[in-house]
Amino acid sequence: MAGITNSGEVGPSTNAPTRRLSLSDCIKGSDDLPLRVVHYGRAGFGKTSIAAFSDKPFFLLSPGETGLRTLIRAGLLPNDIPNLEVPDWENWMAIIEDLRMKPHGAHTLVMDTLNGAEGLANDYTKRHDYNGPNGDKEFQAYMAGYRTVAMSVWKEMLTALDALRRERKMMILMLAHTGTAKVANPSGGDFTKWAPAFTGHWAWDLTYGWADVVLFGEFDMTVTKAKPTDPKGKAVSAGKRIIHTGWSPDYDAKGGRVGLPIEIECPETAKATWEVIVAGLNHKETT
Repeated sequence: MAGITNSGEVGPSTNAPTRRLSLSDCIKGSDDLPLRVVHYGRAGFGKTSIAAFSDKPFFLLSPGETGLRTLIRAGLLPNDIPNLEVPDWENWMAIIEDLRMKPHGAHTLVMDTLNGAEGLANDYTKRHDYNGPNGDKEFQAYMAGYRTVAMSVWKEMLTALDALRRERKMMILMLAHTGTAKVANPSGGDFTKWAPAFTGHWAWDLTYGWADVVLFGEFDMTVTKAKPTDPKGKAVSAGKRIIHTGWSPDYDAKGGRVGLPIEIECPETAKATWEVIVAGLNHKETT
């Protein structure tokens, strides 16, 4: 993976040897680092608006993901939120490194969106490992390219984000659009579930294991049938927004390790919704 040289040019990264650990490095209890949170959900759920009320956010935007700017322009969000739309993977990684190394006032890195970042990682890997556009067939063959992405540049990004958390005490908040994923079920028939809209599931599998909290947001919905024998029903929603924090065969989510309730009913405003989420993360009761 390329790095950024002192001149600002892209160059090879270096991996300095680490210091040998000893028992004197052992700690008792928690390391008290900020959390790694993924929030994905249906279009229009309000993910960006909710994240905008996190603690001093900096928005790292994938190409075309400028919904934050639209909300600011409409007066729906504060107009002083720093944000940067990034065109490629090299710059995506460079900004993460800048946040680690350079002065700034941000306390939360918001990645909007995670699946957009996967697209940048895929393009980078095609250019460097699969002969660019001419290597698309090889990249797709047996899904080899997606596995390469997950085990190389994506792993490197997660490592860089951990360094950012450790050294600058920044929360990592990743937003993603919802897609579906097929699950090979060894206990019975295969099935489909909701998951972030990744083109290759390997990068998401790594991220799901790495994250402390995964939130799945959806609107309430009931399906009714005029007759029980009708093959199709009518879906109705009251517009209520629900955030799931516990795993289900229907979706990926987790929050038990930080004590979140299994389900969060969102208040009407984005700010109030973030306050409910962060209160759960901090094990506090809201009134």
